[in-house]
Amino acid sequence: QADSKGQAYEVVKAFYPDAVHLQFQMEDCHKMLTDQVDWANPKGDQVRIDVSKPLPLIGPPGHVTIQV
Repeated sequence: QADSKGQAYEVVKAFYPDAVHLQFQMEDCHKMLTDQVDWANPKGDQVRIDVSKPLPLIGPPGHVTIQV
């Protein structure tokens, strides 16, 4: 877990209006830098996609969202 009381936190918190959000950001950054994140599935969600069917694409042209 990231040290929210460390020097980096003390420097950055002066420029960040939401200290709670900053703490979560610092913890996520720490996990990424120490290879504690599964880059193939960073949120840890289990996504099952039926590859026999086309992807359900929605949204305006130029901004496509894949529904899961």
